[in-house]
Amino acid sequence: MRPDGTSVTGPISERTLSAFHIKTAILSATGIALEGGLYEVDIAEAELKRKIMASADSVMALNRFQQVRQSRFDAVCALNQIAHLYTDDALPRPGLSNCSSSRRVHGVCGRQYRGVHPHQHSNSHYRIGFGNLTEDGPFYVDVRRGLERTAHQAGNIDLIVATTG
Repeated sequence: MRPDGTSVTGPISERTLSAFHIKTAILSATGIALEGGLYEVDIAEAELKRKIMASADSVMALNRFQQVRQSRFDAVCALNQIAHLYTDDALPRPGLSNCSSSRRVHGVCGRQYRGVHPHQHSNSHYRIGFGNLTEDGPFYVDVRRGLERTAHQAGNIDLIVATTG
């Protein structure tokens, strides 16, 4: 466990993961490179996230946009490996256009909420649990509020929200 208590990595995590099949993995990372994908500063976290993705049917990224220089970080995945990308309104407009052309479903959460841009529809009903480790900062609050609005607008999502602070 990291000293700040925000993640667990290593052999125990990997053995535990091997016992599960994940329908949808929801990941975040240190940053995004529009031409490369998601990147992590911690090599062990990047490796665990790659193993999570290998166990998952689908991957969703919920990530604050922070452009990174790939040479300083370990790659988690390419953007084309992510079925759904949700980020904040710091994502440059050209980046949003590139993601939209790749037929992904996107959400942009921010003070100037722009909403979700769906490319596919479903008649299924979903129950989604969302846990915020913190609401210290506008991004974290904006993400929760964006999820709540989107679930309400969709009409087929029961959103269960838990926050710790």
